[in-house]
Amino acid sequence: MWISWDSSAGLLHRTQLTFQTRQFVDRVDLYPRVTTALRWKGFSVLPSFAIRETYYDETQQNGQISGDNAVRSAREVNVDLLAPSLERVFSGKLKHVIETRATYRYVTGVDDFGELVRFDSTELYSDTNEVDFSLTNRLYRKRGDSVDEILNWRLSYDRFFDPTFGGAIVPGQRNVVLSAIDMTPYAFLDGYRHSSPVDSVLRMSPKPGFSVEWRSDYDPLRGTIVNNALGIDVRVGQYGAYVGHNTIRDVPLLSPSSNQFDGRFSVGNENRRGWNGVVRANYDFEYGILRTATAQNVLQHGLLRVQRAGAAHQRGHAERQRVPAGVFGGQPGVVRQPEEAGPGVLRRSPRGGPASATQCPSMARSRSERKRSDFSPTRWWRRASSLSRVRRRSARCRQASTATRRESALGLLAAMADMSRSTLSASS
Repeated sequence: MWISWDSSAGLLHRTQLTFQTRQFVDRVDLYPRVTTALRWKGFSVLPSFAIRETYYDETQQNGQISGDNAVRSAREVNVDLLAPSLERVFSGKLKHVIETRATYRYVTGVDDFGELVRFDSTELYSDTNEVDFSLTNRLYRKRGDSVDEILNWRLSYDRFFDPTFGGAIVPGQRNVVLSAIDMTPYAFLDGYRHSSPVDSVLRMSPKPGFSVEWRSDYDPLRGTIVNNALGIDVRVGQYGAYVGHNTIRDVPLLSPSSNQFDGRFSVGNENRRGWNGVVRANYDFEYGILRTATAQNVLQHGLLRVQRAGAAHQRGHAERQRVPAGVFGGQPGVVRQPEEAGPGVLRRSPRGGPASATQCPSMARSRSERKRSDFSPTRWWRRASSLSRVRRRSARCRQASTATRRESALGLLAAMADMSRSTLSASS
């Protein structure tokens, strides 16, 4: 049995044309969960129960902000059923695995969905009674002593037993709830419906540094593919490139039609020392305009980061189409530890007792060298840190010299006392 506690507290603010919240809106969200696992002959059942209590000190009524408080008390039950996977090995180097999964989810208690001010996905939490079915195909390839996943194709489909989502759906307008965006990043709820589109996500990585992702949604109610996105990501050393194409052919009430091309070229990454840069562009073939073009460069050196970014061009419709997460693929950087980052990383000097003379070599620098004019931010930061270390070492040197003088004085007094006792003994 596992117990998790996903909670948060914050002060929020939102401003738009039709309304504006006050400067700070309190929100406290408590989300404990209890989970266990049951297994029998290759089948796995993972039931969980959660309680979600959320407090707001501001709500909205008919689009107008109200100072009334609200407490959302919800109860959630999840049951995951995993069937035994089917697998087959080809030629000793390729392995095909088929996985099936069914997830039942029931949420109740969200009675004020329309009264909450939307800040993030927390306010999209709604009542639901649904089952999610998914089928995943995986293809693994053995390279030497390592095994890599070179293909992943996932098909998923949701069945909604409560098409109103507890009253959160308003027919005739675009609706977004948490259950829908967990299924697909494209909106599809413009009324009551018992089924979701069939979401297909295909990812291929035949070799390191090269990946392809193709995402599409087939809507059985409309009998056509409503969304389609294809992206290719290539990375060679410190250089990366991406090209992608995104089309939307849905009803205008949900999303206007679009036919967009995306491109990106980058050098380096966020954790690489030195100059790193990226250039992005988005062109809409539907309207024949360049929607966005941005450039960004970053200087990374040790603990200092200087960043400059600018938008070269931005125009087009006010509502930009949302591109699914993961389409703009990227190579995540590796966070370097201080000992791996090289000489540019500033390290704290060792602490301890009084310093010896060998621990104060920086004091020999001339005043003109310490006051040398230097407009480089990196050098300024390193010099400031070095001066701070110099001050600490100077203090330890003063402590050491004071202790040495104290010991010398005590030794001298002890010697004089011995001489006095010797003289008195001789006179006697």
